[in-house]
Amino acid sequence: MEQSLDYLIQTLLGIELRAKQETMEHYRATILHAEYAGEFLTSATLVDIVTQGQRRESDLKDVLD
Repeated sequence: MEQSLDYLIQTLLGIELRAKQETMEHYRATILHAEYAGEFLTSATLVDIVTQGQRRESDLKDVLD
């Protein structure tokens, strides 16, 4: 039972990691669009969000290793 719970947790964390990575890709593209449009405050806000997301992504990778 414990092995199946561990497997489930690992699977869910893997799904969360992939979702986080995909989200960060979208944010990075949005940052480029915001900068191109001259929306530098929006870009800076998104950079902060990406920085936080990268920390979470790193934490997930550490747990999965």
